[in-house]
Amino acid sequence: MTKLLRDEHPAAEKLLVQPDCLFELTLYATTGEFDPGRMLAAVRQVEPDPEAAEALAAAIESTQWRTKRDKEAVHWEVAKLSFDVRAEVTESRRAVLERLERLVVPAAAPLVPERLPRVPRSFTDRERERERLAAALRDSVGDASARIAAIRGMPGIGKSALAVRVAHDVRAAFPDGQLYESLRAPDGTAIAVEEVAARLLRGLGVPDSVIPDAPAERAALLRSHCASRSLLVVLDNVARDDPAIAALIPASPTCAVLITSWAGVDTLEPDLQVTLTALAEEDAVVLLGRLLPGDRVAAEPEAARALAAGGACLPMALRAIAGWLAQAPELTLASAVEQLPDGAVDDALRETFMLSYAQLTPEAAGLFRRLGAVRAAPVGPSLASTLSSHDPSTSQRLLDELVAAGLVDREAAGVRMHELMHRFATAKLREDPEEEALARERVSAWMLANAEREARQLGGEDGADA
Repeated sequence: MTKLLRDEHPAAEKLLVQPDCLFELTLYATTGEFDPGRMLAAVRQVEPDPEAAEALAAAIESTQWRTKRDKEAVHWEVAKLSFDVRAEVTESRRAVLERLERLVVPAAAPLVPERLPRVPRSFTDRERERERLAAALRDSVGDASARIAAIRGMPGIGKSALAVRVAHDVRAAFPDGQLYESLRAPDGTAIAVEEVAARLLRGLGVPDSVIPDAPAERAALLRSHCASRSLLVVLDNVARDDPAIAALIPASPTCAVLITSWAGVDTLEPDLQVTLTALAEEDAVVLLGRLLPGDRVAAEPEAARALAAGGACLPMALRAIAGWLAQAPELTLASAVEQLPDGAVDDALRETFMLSYAQLTPEAAGLFRRLGAVRAAPVGPSLASTLSSHDPSTSQRLLDELVAAGLVDREAAGVRMHELMHRFATAKLREDPEEEALARERVSAWMLANAEREARQLGGEDGADA
C-alpha cells in the first residue's frame, strides 16, 4: 500500500510518521471505514497545501480499493508499519498505537462466528417450510445482493424454533460463519437496531473501541465486515415491519439473512416469506409426546388429541400444557382436558400474547380488548365498527392490523379469535370495568339491531308471498 502511495504522491511517506494519519490509514485498511473529512484533516497535518492535501486523500482512497484484493498483504504491511514507527512516536501518542494494535490483530485473522442456538430436541414437523427456506438461503450465493428469507406468524407458532432448525440445515453453505441476534430482550422489551448492529460486529470480532457511536456509521462498518464473506445472519423476534431493520442487512451477495417476525417484513422485499400456521393435529400430538415423559400420550390418545386442539395446536401452548402436566404427574390427560377451559395454562401464555398486543396502535388494541365481549364468530367490519366507534373502512384497517399481529385469523366473512386468545382479550377487557360494560352494551345493541333487520326482511318476504 505504501509503495503505491509513494508512487502517486511524494508527500505520502510523511503519513507514516504522523500518528493521526497512520491511525486513519489502518482503520481504512482493516475495516474499510473511510471518513473523507477526518482523513483530510489528518493529511493536512503533513501537507498544508489544500489542493495537494485533497489529492493525497483521494490517492489514499483509490489505493485502498485497488489493494483490497490482497487483504492479507495489506494487513501485514500496515501492522509492520505501525510497529516500525513506534520509536519515532512520542510517548503522548502511545494510546494511538495501542488502538492500532487492537485493530490490526482481528483484521489479520478474521473470526469465524458460530453463534446459532441449539435446536430444541422436541422440534416437530415443518418439513415443507424447512425445504423452501433452506433452498432460498442456499440460492443466495451469486445473486445481485444478500438473499432475505422471512418467517411470519402469531406468537407461539414456532417461528424461532423453525429459524434455528433451518439455520443449522444450511450452515455448511456459509463457511465464514453464522450470526444470531434476537431483537427482543428476555423481558420482551425491544432492543434498538443500533445495539443489535453492535452485537453483530462483536460477533465478527470487532472490538468495542472501533465500533462507532453513530448508527449510520455502525451500519456501514457492519456492511464492510460482511463484504466478500459467506455469512448467514439470523434476526429473531422482529416485532414490526420497521425500515430501520435494513441497517442490519449485509449488501454482499455472498451473505443471506433469515428473519422471524410477527407482522412480516414487506418493506425489506424478502425473496421468500413463509407464513406459519398451527401444527396439524397429528404433529401436535407428536410434539406433546416428546414433551411429556413416559407414555402418557400413548396411553390416552383421544385425550391427547383433545389437549392438542385445546391448545390450538400452537407449539407454545402445547409446551405450556406439558409444563402444567409435568407439575401434576397424577393428573390424567382426560382430567386435564376438562380443566383446560378454566384457564389452567393462561398465565404461561399471557406473556407471549402480550408481546404482540403491546405493538398494536391504541385504536387496534382497544378493538382487540372489546372483541373479548363477543362470543359469536366471525366478526366483520360492521360489528367491529360498532365496537370501535370508527367507520367500517377504518374498522377494517384495524382488523387487518390484528391479523398482521397474529392475534386473530382471517376468514371470508371477517376474523375469528381462538379460545386461548379470546380468554386473553377478555382478561385485558376486564381490567377496565367501564370499558367492559360499554363493549357488552354495544355488542347487545348490535345483535338486537341485526335481529330486527333480519325480522323485517323476513316479514317483507312473507307479506309479498301473502
